[in-house]
Amino acid sequence: MKIRHVALSETILQDKLGRWSLIGIYSDDILVDTFPAHVTCALYVEVEGVEDGEIELEFKLGKKTVAKGFGLLECSGSETPSSGVISALGIDLRLKESAEFSVILYQEGKRKTLLKKKIRLRRDRGSERIAKL
Repeated sequence: MKIRHVALSETILQDKLGRWSLIGIYSDDILVDTFPAHVTCALYVEVEGVEDGEIELEFKLGKKTVAKGFGLLECSGSETPSSGVISALGIDLRLKESAEFSVILYQEGKRKTLLKKKIRLRRDRGSERIAKL
């Protein structure tokens, strides 16, 4: 299985024509204003070189598994044979302190880390500029 694209966003929508819209993409670390923090996000993954089959997603904060999900990867209806989209909505993360968030994909006994992002406090950009002067 080849992973073509992985994106983490605040939410994902799919229209009647099958087009995907990712809203609030996290391009870097996930920033929060305070701890404890509550972050809800969505995962979008494009894959190719796969066949229909069962997949498992594992969501981790640090070394702790916070959620697991099972689903079917169905490629037969996609425009490109052996390609498909995996999406997961409403990933609910509750944190007491900074942590690394990771998502692991399992299919047919193979494990693939899809992404790793740090969840950390947002820094005040003004104070960062003053500190550099």
